[in-house]
Amino acid sequence: DLGKCCFCGLCQDICPKDALKLTKNFFLSTFNKSTTIKYPFKTEDGAK
Repeated sequence: DLGKCCFCGLCQDICPKDALKLTKNFFLSTFNKSTTIKYPFKTEDGAK
């Protein structure tokens, strides 16, 4: 949930599988907070 992220990098430091990488991409502005929640295994057509 990116709405709770403060971009401190601690999650990247402790990730045991090196699956997280912080970048300089900060263009995450939104008017709808629910769009900050990402579902990595959700397909484009909406099927689960």
